Amino acid sequence: MNIFRHITSYKKDQVHKIFGRWHEEVYCGNDKAAKCIWRQSAVPENSKRYYGFTRFAIELNELDDDLRQQLPPTDTRFRPDQRLLEAGQIELAEKEKARIEAAQRLRSTSTYAPKWFKCDDDSYTLIRDEDPSYYYWKKREEHWTGVEFVQLW
Repeated sequence: MNIFRHITSYKKDQVHKIFGRWHEEVYCGNDKAAKCIWRQSAVPENSKRYYGFTRFAIELNELDDDLRQQLPPTDTRFRPDQRLLEAGQIELAEKEKARIEAAQRLRSTSTYAPKWFKCDDDSYTLIRDEDPSYYYWKKREEHWTGVEFVQLW
């Protein structure tokens, strides 16, 4: 669980050392003069219920009403199996995940074209001016009015 790496300049001179324990703290510098560049946050009392996550990790998927209205229904933060797992309902989450995956396998035979992204040189970029009717930010402002989504969940 220890990490150790040298950071070198373009001339291959060692300029820094990175070392530590990936799950506790990481340092940059040379031995005793090194500075801590990352330290795991304190975990909340109930973190065992949340897989040992920090408060930050636990709150990553939280959805308030404002954010809920801005996101398309296909955003993974709406996955019911994920929400059930976060609520500690593991058996229900497993059943829901199986249902979602079965539906996904049925859809895998149909042709799909990305709605918001296009493939450029092995990477995906957001579609902007090429087709204004699929302009992500515009549709988001309009709360997805007129956009047809595949039922994922």
